[in-house]
Amino acid sequence: MTRYLYFYLGLIFLVPTIVVAIWRRDLRRGVVTIAIFGAVWGPISEFWFFRDYWHPQSVLGSPLLEDAIYGAGISATASWIYKVVARRTDVAAGAQQTKYRAACAIAVLYVAAMVVLEMGLGINSILVAIGVYLVASTYIVSHRRDLFVPSVCSAILMGIIALVGYGLGLNFLVHEPSTLAQIWLLYKKPLGITFLGYVPLTEVVWYAAWGSLLGILYEFASGMCIQPLNASRSGPDNSLLISGDSAGMPGQRSRSTGRPSARGSP
Repeated sequence: MTRYLYFYLGLIFLVPTIVVAIWRRDLRRGVVTIAIFGAVWGPISEFWFFRDYWHPQSVLGSPLLEDAIYGAGISATASWIYKVVARRTDVAAGAQQTKYRAACAIAVLYVAAMVVLEMGLGINSILVAIGVYLVASTYIVSHRRDLFVPSVCSAILMGIIALVGYGLGLNFLVHEPSTLAQIWLLYKKPLGITFLGYVPLTEVVWYAAWGSLLGILYEFASGMCIQPLNASRSGPDNSLLISGDSAGMPGQRSRSTGRPSARGSP
């Protein structure tokens, strides 16, 4: 069971992601994009996690397969979970500029932080990762205030998934504490805090931090906005304002006339 645990964990996230990509064509591009990103990013990030955080067994001996599956699944899940639960969709907004370079800079920041803080100063990789995710999501929200609610809600939903998933999985489906002792390098250490039985606190916080970033990363990079699903299908005369209510972004149109509103004028 322990040998396939990482593989099963990846499938738990990847299978629903495939279903959402098929079911919600309006979200498919973003889901697939983030899944591909996660499949590439998974092996990169796990390089540091395997050093000081956890070391699960692999089906093939090398964890590359599990890294890619888990990375794709959990990243894409974080990107769609809020939009599916709250019935939201991505819409193009002409006033928004793409931020692909800034998104790439977040990846560079992550690697630099791991090299300096984890490898240089010995700070555990899970703490470094959580810090980078929160800094990055705060930066995005400071530039895109319309993404604040999606970021917070994605964080909460991903935290709940971790809480319920680990609570059920570690307390009832696998033999504890033997599993944690085998794969979790923080077991019986100061950072190895568990609650509600054997739920690792660091996992819940990591999931929430990852959700706060991946829940809005695609929209930030692509210049898309998130709006209610029904509003996007109701036509131009009844559509809601696309950009954030509080941001006062240019290019907003009034509900009644379709002309640029005074608030959004230059």
